[in-house]
Amino acid sequence: MALVTGALRGIGLAAARRMAAAGARVVFTDLVDGADALATAGLDGLNGCAYVRANVAEEADWQAVRDLVRRDFGRLDILVNNAGIDCTGPVHELSLEQWHRLMRVNLDGVFLGVKTFAEMLRDTGGNRVGGSSIVNVSSIMGLVGYADTSAYNSSKGAVRLFTKATA
Repeated sequence: MALVTGALRGIGLAAARRMAAAGARVVFTDLVDGADALATAGLDGLNGCAYVRANVAEEADWQAVRDLVRRDFGRLDILVNNAGIDCTGPVHELSLEQWHRLMRVNLDGVFLGVKTFAEMLRDTGGNRVGGSSIVNVSSIMGLVGYADTSAYNSSKGAVRLFTKATA
């Protein structure tokens, strides 16, 4: 049983599709409204999969996802914290609101995912060989700085260190 955030496009979609193709039941989360989100992404034929609209920056949304996973699947083996946004421009032109929004999605979203599912993952992992897995998606841009990407670089560097600290 896997949960993937930011799962309707890009890396999240590719990861979720691969896990589903390998037989995993997958909960896809993203910001798209509507019950037909899986069909829109070409995922409606996947057995045992579900879609939940969730904003990773909102703790209440994480709790709702946890409740659904517990109720409908009873376990979680893999958490993929993939959702992320970008904000580019010279640092002196970024607003504090832009900075905070990016950090809430890219960093707080990872923290909330780990916090929300840590116990369930621990409990599930104790019952199978190999344990459970958390994948926090970062970026090479979390290791090196580039002009006009200070907020994104900072958030992905923080995700990398958060992952090391919680491993």
